[in-house]
Amino acid sequence: MTALAPPSRRNPKSHGSSLVPQLTRPALVVLLSAAFMQLLDSTIVNVAVPDIRADLHTGSSTVELIMAGYQAAFAAVLLVGGRLGDVHGRRRLFLLGMAGFVLASVACGLAGTGSQLVAARFAQGAFSGLMFPQVLAILKVSTPPAQRPKVFGIYGATVGLSTVLGPVLGGVLIDPLDAGWRSVFWVNVPIGLAALAAGRVLLPNTPPQRGRPVDLFSAALLASALLAVLFPLTFGRENGWPISGFVVMAAALVLFGLFVRRQARLDSIARHQQAKPAPVAPLALFAAPGFAVGAAANVVFFAGIGPFFFIFLLTLQLGMGESALTAGLATVPFAALGAVSSKRSALFARRLGSRVLVLGCGLQVAGHLMLMATLQVADQPTPWALAPALAVAGFGMGLFVAPVTEIVLRHVPHELAGAASGLLATCQQVGGAVGLALLGTLYFHLLGARPGPAGFQHTLTDALWWEVAVFVLAAAMCLRLPSPRTAPVQPTTV
Repeated sequence: MTALAPPSRRNPKSHGSSLVPQLTRPALVVLLSAAFMQLLDSTIVNVAVPDIRADLHTGSSTVELIMAGYQAAFAAVLLVGGRLGDVHGRRRLFLLGMAGFVLASVACGLAGTGSQLVAARFAQGAFSGLMFPQVLAILKVSTPPAQRPKVFGIYGATVGLSTVLGPVLGGVLIDPLDAGWRSVFWVNVPIGLAALAAGRVLLPNTPPQRGRPVDLFSAALLASALLAVLFPLTFGRENGWPISGFVVMAAALVLFGLFVRRQARLDSIARHQQAKPAPVAPLALFAAPGFAVGAAANVVFFAGIGPFFFIFLLTLQLGMGESALTAGLATVPFAALGAVSSKRSALFARRLGSRVLVLGCGLQVAGHLMLMATLQVADQPTPWALAPALAVAGFGMGLFVAPVTEIVLRHVPHELAGAASGLLATCQQVGGAVGLALLGTLYFHLLGARPGPAGFQHTLTDALWWEVAVFVLAAAMCLRLPSPRTAPVQPTTV
């Protein structure tokens, strides 16, 4: 990678993206380490699910909530987290989020009941929502335009590796090291403390944009809407799908409509009244070419990526009797090919433009169809028999995840970088949380009528049709993204 410039000696209190200190290599390492740790926490718990169920005596709904609750809280806070970073300084919010994340990880490790673990996971997700948008915003505003594709390619590789290496690390901690399921949370503590100490010294002090309060009510509306979807979907099956659950989900639509209406109202008021809160999702973002369709494509894509490893690893461990380590190692082909394609994604993006995302989705479809064929042909396939299909899907993941952030944020004005990065990451986490709730519910429903190892295998095969459908839809959305030659919008003051 081209060497990053040394920190600027300009006044850090000055306003304007041109005066932001440029990112150093050590600071980049701090940011990527934080992103890796946060996103690792989304998947490392997957391999620990059987041990958590046995130790805490939890049902399938609680397990789903332990997984999806992290992503839902993450998504609910991301938007306001990005705006808080714009207003109060991104380094300050990064450090606050990191400190809270470490404390919440300690609470997860000490949890004595399923309810306590769910609460601690929600806290983890909330503090992640404060920290994560600062990573994307600092990368965007503190990296010269010519270096952004490479930097975001490295960031994308980090995201991809964290997503799929979580089960491997979890398997190592649980099986050969015999550290127990709590160790998947304790591992965050030393990494987080190191990033916290290094971040205070190394991260650029991006100038705050003071003057407007942050609209916490909008964040509360969005959080309420997400929870009103998540809880009925998660607990509906075990409770016989009561009418009250559908009423709550209908209320989620109302809450989301109120959220959108409030953003439009604040957008018009904030242009003239500095004392009023700025919208957490400024409408000016949607004037940037491709941002709206790119955000929607992220929701759909991550609705497939998010729940896949949850059902895949459950099938390997509970259905096929594999150990936590073997199940984790089964994801290595996905991780390895994802790392290769992430590293090469800039080359693919230069040649294909935004169509590289379509190729990534297409390879996901091909990989999952191969996986379904393998499951149908073999009576009891070994994890290694599934490796070719996972390798194809992993290569496709890297071609999507690595370049998508730079492609979607390419035309977003610098002063909206925090809000844009927060909204994009929110879309990814919303997709993962809702996808996990939907596919998890479908998976356990089908599994209830299919006992035994063969039942797990047939259930996984049927559930993979969800994966194929969402990646086909994501590919169709990506076809509507503009080419790199599209002229960027002019900066808009919000």
